[in-house]
Amino acid sequence: SKQIEKDLLHTMPTNACYSHINSTGIPRLRRILRGIAWLYPDIGHCQGMGMIGASLLLFMEEENAFWIMVTIVEDLLPASYYSSTLLGIQADQRVLRTLITNYLPDLDETLKN
Repeated sequence: SKQIEKDLLHTMPTNACYSHINSTGIPRLRRILRGIAWLYPDIGHCQGMGMIGASLLLFMEEENAFWIMVTIVEDLLPASYYSSTLLGIQADQRVLRTLITNYLPDLDETLKN
């Protein structure tokens, strides 16, 4: 999809594996993202999937990274993470921010600076 192609070069642009269209990680990441979009047409491609896929590819082979992505989509993150509004992740970020503010004030100050 056009969105996958657009996101490829915005994912880890300072990492040599993803810094330009001919980088070794780009075709591998493209295949993973297209595979996920094909396997889950109701989800398709979402912002943030590229970062997860690219991170996995830095540490494992392409097939393993793909199946870890499948597990993340199916078992770990709720469907609201993949909505066009990213409602689930925004809610979780607010909860995390509140918890850090209330229970880890030193970390909160560090994050604010």
